[in-house]
Amino acid sequence: MSEGLASRSNRIFYDDSGYYSYVLLNGSAIDFQLAQTFLANKYKILHWGKSYRPASNGLQYDWFMRISDSAGKHPPRDTVEKDLEYCGLRPEEVALISQGLEEDKQKVQEELHSYVNNFEPEIDERNQMISDLKRELVERKNEIGILKEENRALLQHQNARAMTEPVKESPQYLFQQILELLLPQVQFLGGAIGTLWHEIRNPLAVLEKLTDLGRLEAKRVHKAPDWLERHVEGDWRLYFRKNENAKYQVLISHKNTQEADIKWLNCQ
Repeated sequence: MSEGLASRSNRIFYDDSGYYSYVLLNGSAIDFQLAQTFLANKYKILHWGKSYRPASNGLQYDWFMRISDSAGKHPPRDTVEKDLEYCGLRPEEVALISQGLEEDKQKVQEELHSYVNNFEPEIDERNQMISDLKRELVERKNEIGILKEENRALLQHQNARAMTEPVKESPQYLFQQILELLLPQVQFLGGAIGTLWHEIRNPLAVLEKLTDLGRLEAKRVHKAPDWLERHVEGDWRLYFRKNENAKYQVLISHKNTQEADIKWLNCQ
């Protein structure tokens, strides 16, 4: 059971190190849909899709969800991480966990019978131990029941939610087309257009800077000397460089992911 659970640590990750809270996931589109269905029962899912940049732990994931609690704030880390332990479990994982819990249950029952059959004079102490073992047995049974019910619900709704992609004539699609027409000299990297559309409160101020990158005041990125950096809108960063065909490559990201972003820039 420990190997199965350990392998999941690289598949799903909760990242609340930045301005927003994200759940990142490796897996198929169906795995991602199952995770969305599960988390939507407890949190607001504000935005989701393909992930283009590494998380704060330095790993690159296939998918991302931006989440918040009912008040629009960061959900508590301990609560989310506990939910992620069972988020999107496959049937074979549930079977593996259930098997381990059943083994624990059998062990607890054997210990219980052992204490009952070997009567000790300290009756109060013995009764307390029996009570604790019974309570633990009930908790184990409840864990098994919860796991089975959550897995049933996830499988039942695996087709209930479809991946939402920008479609033609949608506002986001039109925004992307306008940028490509007005800024042919700019190549947007790592989901920069999505960041402009979903994250930046005043995208016009950023677009104004993109129209004249050749004369934009910026500083050299210390650990990525090919790139220049300009602060935009609070803690957001605009990274850019001129490539061989006279186009500018552009990345827009938040300060809290700066270290991982710079490593990513060095790989471009």
